[in-house]
Amino acid sequence: MPLPSEATKTRIGPLQKPFARLNARDGTDKKPERGESLDFTGTNYDATKDDAPKGFKKVSKVGPWGKPDRYLWIVNEDGLFLQLESTPNLKAKRKCICHTNLTAGKKAYQGGELWFVSRHEVVINYSSGRFGADADDQMDAVVAYFKKVGYTVRETDGARDYLR
Repeated sequence: MPLPSEATKTRIGPLQKPFARLNARDGTDKKPERGESLDFTGTNYDATKDDAPKGFKKVSKVGPWGKPDRYLWIVNEDGLFLQLESTPNLKAKRKCICHTNLTAGKKAYQGGELWFVSRHEVVINYSSGRFGADADDQMDAVVAYFKKVGYTVRETDGARDYLR
């Protein structure tokens, strides 16, 4: 499975520090909260190398998209990485992981949420307060990269609406 090419990185990117895009939208200086920069990269699932994690949770019906089946995803220099959002992070206020845990507080190109419909089919959105997309062309590049990795991709209803 392919790592992001230079062309993909250019279309998806640039690499962003956590909250950098959110800061550009609202002008505030946001910092990760307690526990949000802890390193969970050792338990990331490298989707660049395979389709679905062993024992992956699949949605039982198509929408509404629930939290128990929801994975967080990020694309960084090394590929596409996933983790179940319900992975415990007891040091964080929310008590579960967030996108910055998938990067250990480091940069990423994009991030969002994902649900498995089957081993090779996913539903995604771009909902990341840390690494969310700025434009439709970035989202198009994300979908194209997911397809290169081997997934059939659907977007959740309204996945792009927050840019409007």
